[in-house]
This record gives sequence, structure tokens and C-alpha cells, in this order.
Amino acid sequence: MLVIRNTQVSALTEQLREYEEHALEFIGREYPAQLETRGEPGCRQLIQSAWAKAQRYRMSRSSHVTGLLSLMLVFGEDFETDVPQRQAVLDSPLDADDKLDALLEAMLDEHGQ
Repeated sequence: MLVIRNTQVSALTEQLREYEEHALEFIGREYPAQLETRGEPGCRQLIQSAWAKAQRYRMSRSSHVTGLLSLMLVFGEDFETDVPQRQAVLDSPLDADDKLDALLEAMLDEHGQ
């Protein structure tokens, strides 16, 4: 049986909080209009959603979360469910880096680039 101690939960919570602050700065720097439109609470919600999606798709590094976050900011929060091929890539057994590469390639193909 898996046992998660309070100290482990606290460490994970702190890690998420630190990432959230970093990601909020990233949005302000790279997507200032999104920060303006969504506001800080809306951006924090989007960051948490990106974190949850990354976990669901077996993506564990902060760079994976940031990649998903960027796609969500550009193409919409549910970008992966808009086109079946995107969902198939994310559900595939590829490792996380390969998933992001394949996803970007598929999205470029969709847009004829």
C-alpha cells in the first residue's frame, strides 16, 4: 500500500506554488495580453489546469507543464480535445518530450505549415 506522508504532501504543494509563481511571470512576459484579459486569478487557474493535464498525460517536468500551458494560451484551454489527432498523441505511449514534439508537429500540419 502506498503511504504519502504529510511532509511529502507539503513538499509537493510548495513545489506547485513555486511553479505557479514562475509560470505567472512567464505569462506576463510572453503573453501579457492573456494576463491582462484573464487577470491573475484566471491565469492561476489556467496554470493549475495545465499542471493537472501534464499529470494526466504522464508529463512530469516543469518544461512539459509550460509547453502545455503555452498551447492552452494560444489555442484554448481544451486545445487537445478539439482535434482527435491531438488527443491521440497525448494518450500515446511516447515519452513526454516526444509527445510534445509530435503534438507540435501535428498542430503545424493542421495549419498547413
